[in-house]
Amino acid sequence: GVWVHNFGIGSFQLNKIEKNADAGVVVESGGNPLVNNNRIREGYSMGVHIHSDGIGYFKENDISMNLKAGVLVTSTAVPKFYENKFRFGLSYGVVVQAKGVGYFEKNSFDSNSESSILITTEADPTFVLNNITQGSDHGILVSEGGKGHIKENDIYGNKKSGVKITKSGCPQILNNSIRANGTHGVLVVENGLGVLKENRIFQNTAGIRVAGDSHPEVLENNVYENFHGILVCDHGRGLFMRNDIFKNRDANVVVESQAHPKFESNIIRESKANGILVHVNGAGDFYANHIFQNENDAVVVATLGNPRFRENIIRNGKMCGVVVQTGGLGEFSKNEFFQNAKSAVFIKTQGNPTFNGNTIRDGLSVDVTVEEDGRGIFTGNLLFSNATANILVKSSGCPSFHCDKISKGFRYGVWIDEKGLGRFENCEIFENKEAGVFVTKSGNPEFVCGSIRSGVSFGIHVALYGKGSFSNVQVFENESAGICVTDHGAPTVTKSTIRNGKDVGILISQKGLGTFEDNAISCNSSADIVVTTDGDATFLRNTIHSGSRGIWVHGSGIGTFQDNEIFSCSVVGIEVANQGNPTVRENKIHHINKVGVWVHSDGKGLFSSNSISHVNECSVHVSEKSTPRFSQNSIRDGSGCGILVSKQGTGTFENNHIQHHARTEVEVLNELTAPTFKNNEISHGVGSGILIRDHGSGKFHGNRIHHNALAGVMISDYGDPEFTNNMIFDGIESGVVVYDHGQGLFSKNTISGNQQSGVEVLSKATPIFNENIIQNMLGPGVFVLGGAGRFEKNKIQANSGAGIEVSKLGDPVCQRNDIQNGNTFGVHIHTNGRGRFERNEILENFNGGVLIESDGDPELFENQITNVTNESSAVIVLNGKGRLVHNQLTTKRGVEPLVQKTTSTVTSRNTQKHESFISRTARALVNRTSTASTSRTLRFTSAGSRVSGYSEVSGT
Repeated sequence: GVWVHNFGIGSFQLNKIEKNADAGVVVESGGNPLVNNNRIREGYSMGVHIHSDGIGYFKENDISMNLKAGVLVTSTAVPKFYENKFRFGLSYGVVVQAKGVGYFEKNSFDSNSESSILITTEADPTFVLNNITQGSDHGILVSEGGKGHIKENDIYGNKKSGVKITKSGCPQILNNSIRANGTHGVLVVENGLGVLKENRIFQNTAGIRVAGDSHPEVLENNVYENFHGILVCDHGRGLFMRNDIFKNRDANVVVESQAHPKFESNIIRESKANGILVHVNGAGDFYANHIFQNENDAVVVATLGNPRFRENIIRNGKMCGVVVQTGGLGEFSKNEFFQNAKSAVFIKTQGNPTFNGNTIRDGLSVDVTVEEDGRGIFTGNLLFSNATANILVKSSGCPSFHCDKISKGFRYGVWIDEKGLGRFENCEIFENKEAGVFVTKSGNPEFVCGSIRSGVSFGIHVALYGKGSFSNVQVFENESAGICVTDHGAPTVTKSTIRNGKDVGILISQKGLGTFEDNAISCNSSADIVVTTDGDATFLRNTIHSGSRGIWVHGSGIGTFQDNEIFSCSVVGIEVANQGNPTVRENKIHHINKVGVWVHSDGKGLFSSNSISHVNECSVHVSEKSTPRFSQNSIRDGSGCGILVSKQGTGTFENNHIQHHARTEVEVLNELTAPTFKNNEISHGVGSGILIRDHGSGKFHGNRIHHNALAGVMISDYGDPEFTNNMIFDGIESGVVVYDHGQGLFSKNTISGNQQSGVEVLSKATPIFNENIIQNMLGPGVFVLGGAGRFEKNKIQANSGAGIEVSKLGDPVCQRNDIQNGNTFGVHIHTNGRGRFERNEILENFNGGVLIESDGDPELFENQITNVTNESSAVIVLNGKGRLVHNQLTTKRGVEPLVQKTTSTVTSRNTQKHESFISRTARALVNRTSTASTSRTLRFTSAGSRVSGYSEVSGT
């Protein structure tokens, strides 16, 4: 229609240039027309063709409905287009190609059949303040090395992309409004390049899509209210810096299909779904971005996505901060996560990211959740102040945590739930509210080294079939239990330190289980270990020390304790109460301030092969209806008593060694207190071997009681035990002392070699002795002073003192005893002593069979009293009295069987007084009783008595 060339100029206004076969207007070769307010339309090729250095000024023209392009600019042409209308083109609105340039300002591009603008083959036009809309394809297409400066345009309503950059196209797209396009705001594909800066890209399907090895620079744009904000896929790359990406309907950023962009210093916020989605082998570097207030998860990594996040802020998400799932990977380092509504980090379905040096804090739910076979490696992170737990692992999740600091969780530091797994190595877990570590519902984590400390409640809580392995862990300074196990929880804790708890070191309750091996458990305020309410854990080779209680088992607690060392406890080494029933084997319990083992208030338990030593007050104390069993223990070297059973305590003590205590070795007191002692070695006490008083009782069978400094057995105050088949020997004082209303039954015991009396019965005591052997005493075999008692079928022999000595209102009944071979008298009654002696065999005692003196007043019936191997009489009465009926007296020929004198002196091989061979207790009683006696004439009835010997006795 118009051809301007060879520097032609011209002015064309208000013309209709229509339906030309080639171009409506052609400008070339320096041509520079003014084309204003024309209608250039319906050309069969181009509306305007400017090429070969053509110029031209085009303003307010209507360039429409041309077949190929409204305008074609090529070959270094540099036209200027102002306020033109490019519309209804049957192909492109403007094509700039082959190094064409051009300047387009305030034009309107509308309803072109393909792209409104095509820039290609190194063309470099400028488009400013144009409206580019309703293209049937793209608003602007930059291709094949095309460039261009696209600035402050309004690009909207195009069927596909607002801007498409492809095949090394490299435009500068600055400060445009790119909105409401059918697919993408900006599409960069097939090695596309370019710079997108300070644009407003909104209400598109994807604000920006980068794919196919493209590498644009996207700077300082606002990308919002699109379906996707930015989509990088199919090997796409690109630099995205300082953009504000917000309020997109799906994800603000999507990276997938081996794309690897770089996002730096962007604001990524307020998405209606995810902030960032990296999936399907997507990668990328995300550095120093601010990601917050997204409706769904801030970052999602899935299906082998493998991005790198460094120094980002991920906060205030309405769901999770980061989700890694379905095989997603990724490296997250030095990021800050806080105030996310759910998990700051959520890993599931074989997600396996790496987190290094992040700060994860102040979450409204959980810091890190790993579930459904999720993995993950966490190293050197700070996790603190989350509303539920800093870490939650469940449903076969199995992360690894190394050197992380996990603190101030409003409930838990680490929560392992529903078959959760995981390894925690060298982590520092502290100041969490309910538990530093909570393991439940078959969770089974592994904790190695590290510390769990300063918890507001528990350090570790394992419950509801939870398990877990804890090795070389430091658990200390927790307000409640350092470790609490309940509801069938069953952890394994080895080589760990549980110390300085403000309540309990380890608490096993409500059917809790577990194995604790080679741990150091110490300095816990209430108790180092508590087992209660059917708890049943196993403790092996632990050191338990310096707490108030070492072990406390009560409330139906059970537990097995083997080969532990328990020492330096301020109150008790082991305490068992209220149906507690532990098994305690091969432990060393020593240097306890008060009680080594205390079983009380219906406590039970089996104590076997333990060493209990160096206890200040009582090595073992059993009281209040308790029924423990002690077998094969060594109980020794205490500063107090060895075993104390009181207040209705019972129990069985069998094959124990009880020795070297500063007080009594065994003490039983109070009504209905009735222990059983079998086959024990009770020896070398500084006090008595056994003391039974205050209505105490019990059964003692087969014990060896020897080398005790006071009595082997001492009974007082209505004590009433039963002793059978015991050996009571080599005591420094007497074998058995019963006094102050003491009672007791002694059957078939051997009492021998004691340095004072074999048996002493004092001050209204009434014991029964049947079939015992009482021999080889340095004092009398039996000494009765103010007491009574019954002695039947005993063998009393070879004692240095009298076989039986009765003094000061002593009144025993002695029947069918063998009293023989004593070094003084068989029976010695003096100082108002009494007694009934019936059918005894009193044989071959050195000084005589019976001596009655100093107002002694016994009854002797049907006794056989024989002395034929020495010069002694059978019966000697010196200022005594008594009744002798049907006795058989036999002496050596020439020796009077019965000697009666008003005043005489007895000569024997012993020159000591009798009192020097009785116990300290007996001497005290002797000293407080007057020794004065009144001489009376013997009342002796010979009728019915038979006296035989080698010479007849004259007179009656």
